[in-house]
Amino acid sequence: MVTESLGVSLVGGTCSGVICTVLFQPLDFLKTQLQLASGASRVNGTVLRTLPGNVVRTCWVGLRPSLARTIPGVACYFATLSQLKKLHGGDLNNVSAVGLGALARTLTVIGVQPLTLVKTRYESGQFGYRSISGAFRDIVVRERAVGLYRGLLATILRDAPFSGLY
Repeated sequence: MVTESLGVSLVGGTCSGVICTVLFQPLDFLKTQLQLASGASRVNGTVLRTLPGNVVRTCWVGLRPSLARTIPGVACYFATLSQLKKLHGGDLNNVSAVGLGALARTLTVIGVQPLTLVKTRYESGQFGYRSISGAFRDIVVRERAVGLYRGLLATILRDAPFSGLY
């Protein structure tokens, strides 16, 4: 079985995270806006309300927090998966591959959940954060450190199954 070195996994994950985040940030931003909207015509209304003005600036709101979350998250996932494969040794059957992928994602989510929370709140525009560090300070002051892990279980339940499949 060929496994990647830790360095290759980290670099590959970093590159993958940067490219995907920059390309897909507008869709992630619109998803967040749609989740905040309510009403029957929320899709059309949200898109029309969100896009006027400087489209480039509007759709990339939250890019810095997204990069701050995605770069270490994807790099950590690739590296963790690589190391778990090494620990497991030998060829992986389908069940083992799914289990290791899900475990690698679960460990990664635990590590980057505070960044995921800040990214989502930053994109929502409802919290008035001006910086990533300011967002962390505000959350810890208002909700204590446990607030940084709000939504952890939901994120694991969302991410671990698909990570096990690929």
